[in-house]
Amino acid sequence: MKQYYAVGLMSGTSLDGCDAALCKFTHNDQEWSFEIIDAKTYNYDNHLQRQLHILNRGSAEEFAAADAFMAHFFADCVNDFLKENKLPILCIGSHGHTVFHKPQLGYTTQIGNGAIIAAGTQQNVVCDFRSMDVALGGQGAPLVPVGDALLFGDNDACLNLGGIANISYQQDNTRLAYDICHVNMVFNYFARKLGKQYDSEGLLARNGALNQSLLAELEQWNFYSMPSPKSLGKETFDSHILPMIEKYDINANDVLHTWAIHASQIISNEILKMKQESPKILVTGGGAYNTFFIEKINQMLTQKLIIPSKEIIEYKEALVFAFLGVLRMLGKVNVWHSVTGSAKNHSAGAVYRATNINQ
Repeated sequence: MKQYYAVGLMSGTSLDGCDAALCKFTHNDQEWSFEIIDAKTYNYDNHLQRQLHILNRGSAEEFAAADAFMAHFFADCVNDFLKENKLPILCIGSHGHTVFHKPQLGYTTQIGNGAIIAAGTQQNVVCDFRSMDVALGGQGAPLVPVGDALLFGDNDACLNLGGIANISYQQDNTRLAYDICHVNMVFNYFARKLGKQYDSEGLLARNGALNQSLLAELEQWNFYSMPSPKSLGKETFDSHILPMIEKYDINANDVLHTWAIHASQIISNEILKMKQESPKILVTGGGAYNTFFIEKINQMLTQKLIIPSKEIIEYKEALVFAFLGVLRMLGKVNVWHSVTGSAKNHSAGAVYRATNINQ
């Protein structure tokens, strides 16, 4: 039996903040298990949220400055996080914050410079998990399904409701996974127009009304009929989703209501494609707290979604990136081509070794 400690950092498209999870992974007789020792979210203030939201339209120098700034921010988070946890950390697995994701054009970019994090924390850092997969012809996403299979394999499927919804499940001894639709990226954007950071329990959406014309147009988006592997990003939100919504002169509550209905239909359709009578589906991500949204998905399913503990809902992705970092440090496969569409399975992530700058 071998044990490894690692920290996972996750900054998602919802722009909430950086999730940090200190985890212990145990490898025993070909099986992996985990324990989340501690977890915390470091929130982004309104100014940083705005800066990150428009960074993809900024200058090269603004991008470089943000790459460094976010790396220092992540390093400070880790240093604060580990003050009370004096454990032998194998690595920090940092997802970074995605600014560009266009695998069809051969690139994906996450900021949060790994060298700066390594220098600032004196820990090994694994980052830039997506670029190798894109270089091998894959989508570079989703990456969490390896963790879904090896750490949460007692579920038939794992559904993440973050900025973007994605699903992961086993079919004919092959792991399949793909992005489904935008979720909190839409909810949060329009909640902010109503002076809220997010739509708590879906109350804003519940008080809205369905716009049938918008719903009909949303349902026609060709992404939904594309075969997997496939992935979404902020670009698709900016270039497709927002323009469709903004064509209609409706208030934010009605947009939230209509999107909740739309996304619940799209997600439930994907679950039904699994062709399992009563699949056990674990739900994580901030969308799990959107009571109205979960109600709408459950109405279309025979088996209700499984809502786990708050710790798993909020920190599963940080946990998995810690795990992907451990696998990379051990030289083990952490990306499957069946999930991303790349040419082969591989061990992804740029590694920055800890260096004591005082030596």
